Amino acid sequence: MGFDGVGDTAAGRGASGKDAGRAGAGPQLRLSGQCPRHGEIAAGALQGREKGAKVGDVYVADSLESGVRLFPDEGGREIDVTFSDEKMTHVEFVMTVDKSTWSGPSGLRLGSPMADVVAANKGRPLKINGFDWDYGGWVSDANGGPLNGLAGKECAFGVKLDTTAALSENDGDKIIGEGVTVTSTDPLVIRAKPVISEMSIMFRPKP
Repeated sequence: MGFDGVGDTAAGRGASGKDAGRAGAGPQLRLSGQCPRHGEIAAGALQGREKGAKVGDVYVADSLESGVRLFPDEGGREIDVTFSDEKMTHVEFVMTVDKSTWSGPSGLRLGSPMADVVAANKGRPLKINGFDWDYGGWVSDANGGPLNGLAGKECAFGVKLDTTAALSENDGDKIIGEGVTVTSTDPLVIRAKPVISEMSIMFRPKP
């Protein structure tokens, strides 16, 4: 499928070549040359290609959607796949699960600090949804940097950040909540020490 470890279980056991050295140990959340155009792969095909894959409800932000969990009961290898159509024939999102050991483009992984995300974006500052709500912490704009293009032409790489350092109530209120947008250069955001809490790959729809 191009998402290493999905339809390419050998790659799921570890990258090879230059990517292996850059991403470190563990399965790789990245796209290869076999990326299906516009995510054209069905849930049934994933079940057939990945032993143990389970069709069922998966969490997407604040709701449950029909999807497929790959590598269930394998700890850090678990990954969720959702679809853009009711028949589940077009992949929409591939998402990490809690305590995931997958690594993404440029070696990003859960727990990586915001500074690493900015570095992967070639130093360009990021716009981020205000923290602490269902869609909070997701990078919403890469400011012309390469972040969203890291996954390939047919896909976009997404990163969600959660804060790890407490701020005063007054300062914290300035960077949280729906409708709030913050930047990676904001001193309050930097003081809050955000780290990656979730990664995703979104397959672009047909034009």
